[in-house]
Amino acid sequence: MATELEKPFYRITEAGRMLGCSNDWLREAEQLGRLPPSRRDLNGWRVYTPSDIERIKAIMVPEEK
Repeated sequence: MATELEKPFYRITEAGRMLGCSNDWLREAEQLGRLPPSRRDLNGWRVYTPSDIERIKAIMVPEEK
């Protein structure tokens, strides 16, 4: 569902770089329910806000990256 996004926001590749994990890890963690569903922009791309990045950092286990 596309919603009004807080800015700045980052696409999955940028978020993965910031978090030190792959795009695949983010997608898989979301599919397995380890991460809440990501927001989507109007084109359907996953987007992450700075608060999303901080939340994901808090739940990541280093060896899972």
